[in-house]
Amino acid sequence: MNQTLEGHNGAVVCCCWNESFRKLTTSDQHGLVIVWMLHKGMWFEEMINNRNKSTVRAQWGGGRGPASALLPFAPLS
Repeated sequence: MNQTLEGHNGAVVCCCWNESFRKLTTSDQHGLVIVWMLHKGMWFEEMINNRNKSTVRAQWGGGRGPASALLPFAPLS
């Protein structure tokens, strides 16, 4: 399968694969977080969280949820 995932307007700075739920979580430089799910051979946005003021710099997918931990960081002033 080869599919370009469209949804971010900025550079993707972090991504995390959750094997248990077979979902991909991505976050971009503007704080937009997208959880992607595979359905009938195509990737779709399952959840979108626009953090606007903080960005995600690290993700951990080892737990029970699709994106078990998202670590937001406020922008440096």
